[in-house]
Amino acid sequence: MSAHAPLPPSFAPVWGECSGSIPASLGRPDNSNERTRQGKAAHWVMEQCAKNWRSSQTEADLFCSDWIGKVDPDGTLITQEIAEGAQCILDDLLLMVSRFGGYQYLLIEQRVSMTRIHPTHNWGTLDLALYNPTLKVLVLSDLKFGFGLVRAAGNLQMIDYVEGLYEAFAMPMDTTVHIRIAQPFAFAPWGAIDEWVGQLSELVPYFEKLHVKAHEAFTNPTLTAGKHCRYCPANVDCPAARQYLYLWGSIADMPYQMDKMSADDKAREINLLVGVERLAKSRREALEDGLISDLSNGAACAVKAVQSAPARLKWDEGKELAAIAAFNSLGMDIRSPMPVTPTQAIQRAPKEIRDVAEKMVASMATRKMSSKLIDREDSIVSLAFGK
Repeated sequence: MSAHAPLPPSFAPVWGECSGSIPASLGRPDNSNERTRQGKAAHWVMEQCAKNWRSSQTEADLFCSDWIGKVDPDGTLITQEIAEGAQCILDDLLLMVSRFGGYQYLLIEQRVSMTRIHPTHNWGTLDLALYNPTLKVLVLSDLKFGFGLVRAAGNLQMIDYVEGLYEAFAMPMDTTVHIRIAQPFAFAPWGAIDEWVGQLSELVPYFEKLHVKAHEAFTNPTLTAGKHCRYCPANVDCPAARQYLYLWGSIADMPYQMDKMSADDKAREINLLVGVERLAKSRREALEDGLISDLSNGAACAVKAVQSAPARLKWDEGKELAAIAAFNSLGMDIRSPMPVTPTQAIQRAPKEIRDVAEKMVASMATRKMSSKLIDREDSIVSLAFGK
């Protein structure tokens, strides 16, 4: 069995709505970035702490701060922010264990196969789960390290995992299911944990939906546009996503009649527009990345050009803790909880030591060049030599 499933649960929120996303995403480049690497490191810290706790049965092993300064198997430095992210879901784990049973019921980074969704292509590794057959309670927890808000209700990734556990443990349909999403860096009025609670029987329609889309992906894939397109790497080439967006600008010369919207009407439209804006932003960014790559490789374009510009100062890889220690020697605390940006560190320095702070930053931070798209008529070459 390969490391990645053709129908990964993490991508279920997309392929569970659009079966065409599976063939369309094949061969797409990996869009991992610093934030996704940090999220992977947070999951690693979570796994180590949870397994230590399960083997020792002492809460002392659940302090993720002990891992700050170490590196994960991919070489990512464990920072305070990474440790805080892992601690969020582990604190919630302790709460669930105290409510529904002890360590003997825990599943940690467990490989699960969903053969009823698809007999060969649907498997994955869940974060944390707890199943107490005596109480007929299943708790499924997932850590999201990003800034975008992810909801527990109707979450197809988590529902996909529930189906696999339902198969593995032959759970009765009156099992109470708790789907919990830990997202410490995405603001929500209800806090860092979003929860959906219901009966296993309520999820059967979702199981059927995933089953249909999973088989459709390999037999007769179709394209369906919606807010899920934001997370699809193929949205830049997708005609359904393009037409979905173009529909918003296709109406003209309507009879004069103004809307009379209630507060609820306005709230619902705000939610709709947020989804549309996210899709438009993701498609624009994908198009920009593709065009920058094309132009950097010599493609001709009469409308846009690539121009290098200095990006903001960032601490060099592995220098964050050194920066904290260096500025501590000046009597300055630049943790927030990670060190503030180099520019902010200089701004915070009193005038009498500003030159010392600038030299410290110069030795530990780099201003890299970034590429951005501009109108060709506004490029430096056009301004210097004429259009």
